[in-house]
Amino acid sequence: MATVVVEIGLGLDTIPTPTHMGYTFDGWYTKPDGGDLITTSTVFTESITVYAHWRKEVLFEVPVIITTTLPNGTISKNYTSTLSATVTKPITWSLTSGNLPEGLRLSDDGKITGMPVCVGTSVFTVQASNDAGNVVKTLRIPLRNLIRLGLFTRQTSFA
Repeated sequence: MATVVVEIGLGLDTIPTPTHMGYTFDGWYTKPDGGDLITTSTVFTESITVYAHWRKEVLFEVPVIITTTLPNGTISKNYTSTLSATVTKPITWSLTSGNLPEGLRLSDDGKITGMPVCVGTSVFTVQASNDAGNVVKTLRIPLRNLIRLGLFTRQTSFA
């Protein structure tokens, strides 16, 4: 523990700023948790102990989109697929160009859901973002329309 001597009724000209690997220094306070922030304007009237407050640094990596293909969809059938990236959380997903098939939507957690209504292939670009940056990838969803055919045979007898 270091000691700094200040004359009663005065303050500090400068505030020491310590470092601690993996943490950000938030300031000197009058209590271990909470308390009043000590600044160069603080006037000391008695001897006190002050406490360094730290905040753990959260390091983020730029996500890399792992999803390379999406499953085919079928008209009037529920569709669900989830986009994935190398970094788990927090990632926010968005559509940056093109359009999802009509009836489908992309949520910010990377889920594509809904019931498509038109045949064809939609090509679109998604973006995965976090505090470290963002990355985009172009994907496609082919949609088809399946119909059920009933086949009947008639038995004919030949004499």
